[in-house]
Formats: sequence, C-alpha cells, structure tokens
Amino acid sequence: MSRKSTKKKASSRQLPNSELSDITLHANELLVDIKRLFDKGMDETADPTLELLLALDPTNAEALYFQGRRQAKKGQIDYAINSLTTASFQLPDRPSLYWLLAMLYTQKQQDRGAISALHRFLSMKPDDKNAIWHLAALYSTNGYSDHSEFWLKRAIRANPVNLATDSETKRLNVLVLKTARETTWSIDRKEFTPIMTEGHNNLPSVLDNQNIALSYIYVDEIQKHPEVLRRLSKIDLIYNNITDAERCEAALEKAAWICKRLQRPVVNPPSAVLAASREQNYARFKDESGIIQPLSVRIDNIQGNCRDIIEPLIAEHGLKLPLIVRLAGFQGGRFMHKVHDLARHDFSDIDRELAKKPQTLYLIQYHAVDYQSEKAPGIDLYPKYRAFIVGGSLYPVHLFTANSFNVHKSNADPVMEAHPWLIEQERDYCQDPAEHLGRAQWEGLEAIMQKTGLDYAGVDFAPATSPEDSGRLVIFEINPAMRNWVDGLPEGDHVQAAWHIITRAAHHLFATKADVPEWEFIIPAGHGESLKIPAEVICKEKIRANDSRAQNQAWLTHHLEEPKDFSAAPFFDLKHYIDEEILTHEATSRGIELIRRPSRMLEFTKGRQQVVFHINAPRVPIDVHLMERDKLLVKELLRRNGLPTPAGEAFIDFQSGYGYFAQCKRPQVVKPSDGFASRGVTIDVTTPAQFRNAWQKAKKVGRTVIIEDMIQGEEIRLYFHEGEFVEARLRAPAFIIGNGANTVAELIEAKNTYRAKNPVTIKGLIQQTPVLEKAGRCLDDIPAKGEWVELGEGRMVAMGSDNLPLKVDESVLEMATRAAHLLPSRACGVDMFVEELEHSDGVWFTEINSSTPNISAFHFPSTGLGTALAKRLLTHAFETSALPVTPQKGALLPARRCQPISKTASDFSTSYLHMIACAHNLFCVRLEAHSDALLIGAPAQLGWIEGVSTHTALESVEILKHTEWLQERLQKFDIPSDEPNAGMDIKVLMAGSYLLAAHAMKTGGWEDVTESLHEDIADVAARAMQAIYSPGHALLTLKLASLERPIEANEWALKFVDLQPDLSVFYSGIDRPRDVISGLLSVWWPDYEHNVTQPIVQQLKIMDRGQHPEFDMTDWLNEQINLHVLEGHYQMVEPDILDIHLEGQPNAIKTLLSKFDSTPFIERL
Repeated sequence: MSRKSTKKKASSRQLPNSELSDITLHANELLVDIKRLFDKGMDETADPTLELLLALDPTNAEALYFQGRRQAKKGQIDYAINSLTTASFQLPDRPSLYWLLAMLYTQKQQDRGAISALHRFLSMKPDDKNAIWHLAALYSTNGYSDHSEFWLKRAIRANPVNLATDSETKRLNVLVLKTARETTWSIDRKEFTPIMTEGHNNLPSVLDNQNIALSYIYVDEIQKHPEVLRRLSKIDLIYNNITDAERCEAALEKAAWICKRLQRPVVNPPSAVLAASREQNYARFKDESGIIQPLSVRIDNIQGNCRDIIEPLIAEHGLKLPLIVRLAGFQGGRFMHKVHDLARHDFSDIDRELAKKPQTLYLIQYHAVDYQSEKAPGIDLYPKYRAFIVGGSLYPVHLFTANSFNVHKSNADPVMEAHPWLIEQERDYCQDPAEHLGRAQWEGLEAIMQKTGLDYAGVDFAPATSPEDSGRLVIFEINPAMRNWVDGLPEGDHVQAAWHIITRAAHHLFATKADVPEWEFIIPAGHGESLKIPAEVICKEKIRANDSRAQNQAWLTHHLEEPKDFSAAPFFDLKHYIDEEILTHEATSRGIELIRRPSRMLEFTKGRQQVVFHINAPRVPIDVHLMERDKLLVKELLRRNGLPTPAGEAFIDFQSGYGYFAQCKRPQVVKPSDGFASRGVTIDVTTPAQFRNAWQKAKKVGRTVIIEDMIQGEEIRLYFHEGEFVEARLRAPAFIIGNGANTVAELIEAKNTYRAKNPVTIKGLIQQTPVLEKAGRCLDDIPAKGEWVELGEGRMVAMGSDNLPLKVDESVLEMATRAAHLLPSRACGVDMFVEELEHSDGVWFTEINSSTPNISAFHFPSTGLGTALAKRLLTHAFETSALPVTPQKGALLPARRCQPISKTASDFSTSYLHMIACAHNLFCVRLEAHSDALLIGAPAQLGWIEGVSTHTALESVEILKHTEWLQERLQKFDIPSDEPNAGMDIKVLMAGSYLLAAHAMKTGGWEDVTESLHEDIADVAARAMQAIYSPGHALLTLKLASLERPIEANEWALKFVDLQPDLSVFYSGIDRPRDVISGLLSVWWPDYEHNVTQPIVQQLKIMDRGQHPEFDMTDWLNEQINLHVLEGHYQMVEPDILDIHLEGQPNAIKTLLSKFDSTPFIERL
C-alpha cells in the first residue's frame, strides 16, 4: 500500500485552542452526566447523551467504554466486544474493562480472548482471588489441565478460607468444607461464574442466605496452614460438602482432620461419606430383607482397554450379564453402560477417558426393574425413584420413567409427556410414597438410609420386576452428591414442591444440629415467574401446511431397494466410533500407519506423507468447524445466496421469544443457535406449554434460541467431496411396509433381523412405536400389502430410523451444490427438507455440515449398496493435502512496507483483511450473524473467523491443548523447549513455511527486525510450524541467541504459539508498518497477485462541511487512501474544498466513494 500527495499537509486547517477547549469541556460535561446515570443504575436513560457524545467525538475512550457496557446489557455481544476493545487501546489500565471483556468472550465461547483479558486484568490486580478462580475454570473448560492446576494451586494458597463478612448479624454461622483439587471445574457461561461439576452438591446455594452466614474452606492445603483454623472461632456448624467417596477420598480424610480440630457439630461427617462407597454399601446392606444392594466390584488405578480388563473379573466375582459398567466419580449417568454382550459392546467412550489417566471402574450386577403396560404398548418402561434422607426422615423427590435403563430427566420427559398417566403416577408417589410403594417397603428403605450415618443424601431405586427378586427394592445408588432442584423447576410443580419440603427439612436439620432456635426459613422459589406465559399475549392456532407424507411414502415404497446383508463387515465389534473404524480399516488394508491422537484425531502416515483426520474428514478447517455450528450464521449464508431456509428469528429472552412464537401461524422448531447432533432441538411446537418446555431445553445448550417454521417433509442429506456431489440419503423415521399377511410385531421382528446385519442400524433396533399408538393402531394389526406404517418420530439411527439411498432431481442438486460451496470445506453434508418427493416441490435448506459429515450411513445404507467414501477420502487427502513428515526448509518472504493505517490499532485483523481483499477485487462478504467472520471468493475459497482461516486445521488447535502430544511432535522436529541462557524474545509471523515479519523486544519496545534476520531463523520457525501441523498462519514467540548469524541447536527455543494473532499490530504503533495481510493472501492464494484488474482513475471534489470542529479532512483522507490500498493525490483549491485524484482497483474506489457518501462531515461536489 502506498499514498502519494502533491500537496504538503501544512494546508490542513488547525483549530484555535479556545475552540478545542470548548469541545473538550462539553465532552467532559456529557461524561459527568453519563457516569451519574450509570452510577444510579439509570443507564438506559443515558443513551441519548451517549449518542451525542460519540457524535461529537467518535473515538472518545470513556464514551466507547460506556457504550460497550450498554451493548453488553442489551445482549449485543459482538458490538460490545468491538466497543470495549477499541476503548482498551486508550484505557489499557482499567481492570473493569478487561473483566467485562472476559465475560463477553466467555459468553461467545471465545475462550482464548477471555483468558487473555483475564491475564491483563490480573497484571493490574494480581491478588484478585475471583479472577484467579475464573482463570483456573476457563483453562479447565478448554482442556488445559496443567494450566488449570497451576492456577488452582495459586487460588487455594491465596484464598484457603473465605469467611462470611456478615456473620455477626446472622442467626447461624456455617462452615462449608470443599475441595478444589479433587473435582472438575468448568465455567457457567451465562452467569460467568466458576462451577464445580463433580464431588459436591449444591445445598449451600439454596440455604436461607438472609439468616445463615456461609464461610468456605478448601481442605486441599489446609494441613500446611493450620493457623487458618484459628480464624474460625465463631462457627456454629460444619457442613461437609465433599460428597464423593470415590473421587475425593484424600480430601475427605483432610476434612475429617478439620472436623476433629474444630470440635463443632457436623452435617454429613466425612467418615459417613467415606463409608457410603458402592462396595461398602454392598458389604453393609447385601443381606437386608426387602432390598437388593447389587454386587459391586471396584477396580482401582486401571488404564487401557475396558473389555480386556473386565472380562476375567466377571467370572472371578460371580457376576452375570447383563451388568453395569461405570467410571467412578461422574454423576448424571456419564460413562455408565449396560452390557448384554461383552464381545460386541462399544466401550469407546470409557476407553478414551481411561487413556487420559488411571481411574477407578465399577462393575455392578444388573437387576431388572423394567416393565410393560397396556397404556404404553410396545415400550419397555424403566422407572427411577428418588428419595432424600434429611435428619433421619425419608422424603420422596420424583419418579422418572424412561425407555432405557440410564434414566434421566432428559430422556424421561419425552416418554412421560407422551404418556401423561406416568406423570400422575409420579404425583401419587410424591404425595404419599408409603401408599404408592407399600408402607413396609418405604419404611424399610428409610431404615436403610438411617444406617448410612448420612444426614443429607439421596437414594435412587426401583421395585424389582424379575420373578426371583419380586417384592424387593433395587438400590441403584446412595449418594450425598445429588443436587437440590428447588430453584430449578417451575414454582408449583409437584416435584418442585417435594424439593421445597426437603429444603425446609435441611434448614431444620442445620438449626437442630447447631442447637440454635428455629426461625421462619426463607426457601428459594421455583423459576416459574421468569417463564410465565403473558396472559395478554394471544397465541395463534398453529395450522399445518399440506402434509405430503402419504404421497411421499407411496412414492418411496415403489423406489425402495432391498436391504443388503452386511454381516461380513468387520465393524460390529467396535472400540471406537464406526466412522473412525471404517477409515482405520481402509488405511490398514493399504499399509497406512495410524496413531490415534486426543480429541478423536486420526494421524495417518504413508511413506513421507501424513494426513490428520478429525473423526471422518481430513484437515478440517477450524473456521468451517466454528462457522457450521453457528446456526444463525448458516441461515444468513443461505439467505444471502437465494437458497430457501425456514422463516425464523433468534432471541435471548423468553418474553420476546414467546411474543414471536405466539404470532406464528405454523408449528415451530425451537433450537439453540450453537449446537450439533440435535442437542436442545424441539420440533412441532404448537402450544404455549410446549414452547416453554422447548425454550428451557434449548437454553441448556446455548444462550441464543432460534424459533423457525417447522417444515413438513422428508429430510435429505447430500454428501459432497471437494465440491463434487457423491450421493444422497433420505432419513426416514422408523417404519415397516405391510405385506397383507403379517402383523406389525412380526414385520418389526423381520426388519430388526436385517437391521442386526448392518453395523450402523444394529445400534438402533426398533423397540418403540410411539407413532403407531398415536394413530390408534397396535402391534397385532395386519397392514395391507404395500402400506407404509409409521412407527417412530426421530430421524436418528438409534431411534430406529433408516438411511435410504435417493436419486435427487437436477434442480434440487443445483441448489444443493450452491449450498455446498458456501463454506470452504473438503467434505460437506447439505441437509434439506423436501415437502413433495416425486416432483421435488418445496425445498428448504436447514444446515450445512462442512467439517465431519457422517460417512457410515453412506457405506452401510438401510437398503441398497453402499459407497466407499473412506477410500475416496484417504486417496484424495494424500494426493492434495498431505503434509511432509520430514523437516522442510523455511524462507524469508518479508511483507512489503506500507504507510501506517492509524496511530493505534482500531479494529483487529478482520477489518484489515476485509479492506485489503476488496481493494484487490476479491469478492468478500462480512457476515452480520458474526462480526468477526468473513468469506472470500465466489464460491468461497477462504474463510476467516475469530482470527483463524481455512488454512488452519483443527489438529493445529487441538495439539496446543495436549502437552504430551505437543512435546512428542516438538521432539520429532528437533524443536528445543529449554531456553538459551542469553538472548532475546522475537515474534515471527509465519504463513506456512514463509516468514513474513518479525518483531524483536529491544530497549524501547518491539522493533521490526525482519530485514536483518538470518535465513536460519526462517528454517527453525518453519520446523515449529510443521510440528503443529502447518497452520495457515501463526505468531511464534522464539528465544534467540542472535538474529544475524546461523543458529546452533542450543541457541534457540519455542516459547509460545498464537494461532489467532492480532494482525493490526503490524500496521499500527510502529515505524514503517508491513502489509502482512497481503503477504498472507499471496501465500494462501497463489493467484492473489494476479487477481487485479486494470486500475481505473477517479477524479472528484469534496468539501468539509465544518460540522465537527475536530474533524481534519486531510488527515481523514490520508487514512482512507491507505485503508483502501489506493494511489492518490489531492490539492486544496478553495478553503475546505479538495480536488482529489484516485487510482486503483474498481472495488477499492467504489468502497471509498461509498465511504465519502456516508461520512456526515464531508460532501461530494
């Protein structure tokens, strides 16, 4: 970039000092008003004043700061981040700004930004305990275990005890014991708070905080600092909140030491928690009449293949199949399997967890509790009762009933909503458990719970249904870690009412144990008010569009192929996901070596070439991986390109979302904007109650909820590879086709026989028929010959659905091909609904899966022959995107010098990339749904989001999260990690193996040293890039003994890798900046330098309107000419009027003229 001017800048108009002072004074007065309103909590009324101040001074740092706060409060996260970041260059020492940035980046799931903001915050407030906890939680959430452990240690040492500051005014002072080291940390993105997900319960959070003072102590380091206990003299009661005997054994022993030293009453003594492990419960209660405490075998410190470990133990301990296999220390049914066939069972998720570190595994004898009912024909119902012991009394909680053994609210809700009598059954249990179960069984269970010695704990159980166990209760789990949901359910719900009684009983327990008088306990309310359906909003009746299912089914019946027998395929006994196994089998048959990496990465090596697949796709671009999960962004892309997508809007708050839903005329789909695999999605929402439930389900997955029209039709996925259509599959919910002779039950049995011969569909044998019952039919019906009988609703294979090969109409294929080219990916699955199949009418696009579209459904369709995608993918990957396994030479390719764009960086890399691409006539779209996302080229050849491009693959991101993997690769490419004794830090910007720019830390700050580097530096930097799988670009921090001579092995080290560097620093704040973005584009895009048309010349005249006293027209013009990469000169022909001559690319001139027209302070003459 360059600029020419024939007129010296001395011609620019200078402001008188008095005028400048008046402006400054006026701005300060406005700021005083804004601050006053913010301090009073009246920030909404500050908007007009804020708008006036920004019109007067668009770069006023304080105004931008307050604007960012307002935008954050209104949920405009992208705008808030932009405002606060811009303000941060002038307010680098304001902690509150960086705290707010950290919160906003966390809500956007841009955790690198959040972590960086917290580091800046801590550089100003190094002892801020809250920030240290947040940093530890964010590192843990992102899998950086070493970093998380470092910050946890620092947090515990800095703050082992958190004493209540208001204990003098409270009725009861409670010390809560916790562990930070023997739990799992994550971040609550909505509330921006660190949370412990294992090893504790949430009882302290629902206690009466107006009358109970809670102090907290982390037991992990307390024995090294016993003097801390002297500060706890005013404690009335200890609540041991360490609840997991398996995960937290060491912490419980430390908790017992504290309890002994303090000599206070204890709720849930550590010894009672330690005694409540599965094996000890079995030893204590195995001979109790009336209950079954299943045999439980604990295996400690195991690592390796789960099947190989447990096979000899089954016979050794007298266990029988089926049995339960689960990892210790995880709640909510995670890593819990019911095993019927040991040889064929898939243990891959447990194996991946065991690969991380040695763990404890449990083998638990399974006892049948499932039953069938005429009210739910064809369904095996699995009940799970929950009760709580509080102070020696047993209270009912809920009765969940699902259609699988691993019962949770998420899989029980759909079953219970479909069969309301199950809800009434739960209500009966909550109101009178002794009447519901039988008084002898209920009182027997209460006696068992009293024997545990626990004051506050839950028990999950169900009546046994096998003949040999009849009349007994099967204990699933006795656990003090179970959470209290008194404030997490709608007010007035019968389960919420049960929790209310339990919470009140817990308060009574605390007061009694502490020997303090009781008071009128304040119990948290349910959340019903926040999701209250507004009575004044009338919900329109949802009218279904013409349903073409019958025509579609008739058409499909005549086009279906016969199912094939794939029983010879080697994919039934799987240790990993089937897509991975298909690729592995293909690679092995061709002599290709495989190393399994973390995060489901498959590293294939053939000779001197290497390719990394993520699940089933090679070199998955990280930008595509991020973009495709953003459903709002995908909808925008589809709409921009004229492709039909269901009408809908996105909302953050319930009331606005409900207002939109109420006025919709069609049934709606409610889903989170960020997600995959149907998580949080509810279809066919027609009533206010359904909408509330769907909203809650979506909110559990993401902050923003999309509400859109439900399309009634057939769901089709088209698979594309390198832009070329391969094949299509129709996803059909479970069905059978009648033959006029056999019953529905017999036809299901016959179909399941074929499904069991297919390695994909064997995972989803048809067991449930909810649609059949809704249609008023039963399993004994005999369908007519050729009649299509619907059985299920879901389109997942596990729910009995089918993947049917389909020939697609040319018009549909043309639109799908356009959709496949919207994101720059190698493999792509385009999802659509077609309302009427025979004539391809009513086509609606819903999603683009451009990173890891499923391939197993194409290898093993429900009918017809498969397509060998794995062979095609591997062959093409090694031909087009393989990386060399031996070190390659690097090269110095200094980016050309340019004029400074501005005195300080203003808008990060995305804006500069957008401007420079446009200036070189590249088609470039900046997306509204994500302010930091770009697509360049038509069709898209380069994507950019959050600072990473299509040329950076997911493996480059993942390796930086896993220390062992990274160290192995660094050693392979001879990258030293021990720093030399002397030297300097240097930051080098790499594009593949090319070094574009380098800054070294000198006495006066960072200095450009690109031209003085020895070529060896490019070589070592290129090796470092290879070690992390050659990302498209990265900023490497190296420690070098010298810049200008050859480098010995012990004279350098790699210190840090930044895959999302802020490129604006190369354009601003240093002398003689470099146009590194043009350098990147020239490396990424070989035709980039040639993608320039004949320059055009534009002459025009502009006038300064004089509306802004601080606006300098010539300064502004110099900046714009540089920004848009133009040649130009100007001269002042009259006061405040310039003649301008511009020369450059048509797009660049067009963009600049548009800028002229939109700037209020100038006028084109």
